[in-house]
Amino acid sequence: MDIKAILFDLGRVLVDFDMEKCEAELTARSRVEHEELMRVLWDTGWARRYETGEVSASEFYQFVLREAGLTMEFEEFMKCWTEVFDPVPILPDHVLPALARAYPMTLISNTNQAHVEYIRDNYDVMQFFDNHVFSFQVGALKPDRRMFDRAIEAAGFPPANLIFIDDREENIKAAHDLGLNTHWFKSVPGLFELFGRLGVDLAGPEAGESHNR
Repeated sequence: MDIKAILFDLGRVLVDFDMEKCEAELTARSRVEHEELMRVLWDTGWARRYETGEVSASEFYQFVLREAGLTMEFEEFMKCWTEVFDPVPILPDHVLPALARAYPMTLISNTNQAHVEYIRDNYDVMQFFDNHVFSFQVGALKPDRRMFDRAIEAAGFPPANLIFIDDREENIKAAHDLGLNTHWFKSVPGLFELFGRLGVDLAGPEAGESHNR
């Protein structure tokens, strides 16, 4: 592989998250049962509309407020919605700086503005990327081709010179079909092995401990 630049997913590759605590809190503050709240959040298409920028955070909140009888102010809702990320990043601290010294990097993520702002304020990961491609700005979600076209354009190299790293199989397949090199992220050691094959030394004093995440 003649790799010139890297495309990285964000959630569950760089920063882990778990929506269950937020879902439980919203259930406790709603007038509907948990199953109905899950339908309102995930099966009505409004979360997708929020993550593609079709509706604002306020509009999404108003929908949940109305449909689930939510007894929660907007600020409380956004705090619950954003505080879903593991405080410890998935990769050891030295990895992204080492990769950024070796390659231009593009972040490509299905996400919303509130989550981007929270991660920017609470983690160091985003500073190592030359380009950011977010679904709420593009108006599409991976594996939609529009996300990849925007990321390829931002990276500035042909697909054959890019490697895309993501934790979801459908996104990996879509990128592969467009001619990108891909790595289906399953573990930190697997990522170290990949970049070892590419000649990037990611070893560090804390690597052994972090591999056990």
